[in-house]
Amino acid sequence: MSATAERSARGASPILLLLAALCFLLPFVGVSCNTAAGSAALGGALSQAGGSGLSGNSDAITRCVQALSGRDLATYTGVNLLTGSDPTTATDLPGCTGSTSSPAPSPAASSGAAIGVQALIVAAAILILIGILATALPGRLRPAVAGSAALVAAVLVAVNNVEVHTPILGRLTAGGGNTLSSLGVTGGIETFFNIHAAIGFTLVLLALAVAVAVNAVALAMGSAARLTTLPASPPGNPPPPPPPRA
Repeated sequence: MSATAERSARGASPILLLLAALCFLLPFVGVSCNTAAGSAALGGALSQAGGSGLSGNSDAITRCVQALSGRDLATYTGVNLLTGSDPTTATDLPGCTGSTSSPAPSPAASSGAAIGVQALIVAAAILILIGILATALPGRLRPAVAGSAALVAAVLVAVNNVEVHTPILGRLTAGGGNTLSSLGVTGGIETFFNIHAAIGFTLVLLALAVAVAVNAVALAMGSAARLTTLPASPPGNPPPPPPPRA
């Protein structure tokens, strides 16, 4: 394995980690409407409403639910999770307006508020920075530190993507319970929303995984190069000559 290949493997690591850091600008978590559950619940509420005003808005409610299909009502970027800032929320969805003849806005659109700083994401961002700065380290320490930092950062991002569901559901419950109650819908709000991984989460894991592999290759190449440059061991004592024949 040539020294050029080893240098290429080492040089790719900071680029990959920088790309992983840029992925924090992209959505990590999306919140969408479970339209199947919503349609079923609203259908039951409308049937019980009979001739009330809610029943008169049935067509508008149906259009709104259909408009929510496949749409993220709130998206949390890596920066939102890192800083605790408010997510981006969908507004003015086609088929869903705030007029008296239309249903109220989705609770996700109004309650997709900040969920606070996520400690695991902060730790992952610090490790990515450490991996980038490891470029200045000498010898085998460089790929060892960078690869380890990338690996632990990937694990933290993956774990956070699971744990973040709880605070998001808490925000949805706090902000959307009254909206659903006004429509005559009962039941846990978590039934009506899907929380899923977004494109930024996928890309940051991909960049970190490749960075781990690249640093592992650089570490292996460095070890192989050291073995090939070690001096040959001195020969041992020659065997004794055979005894003379009688």
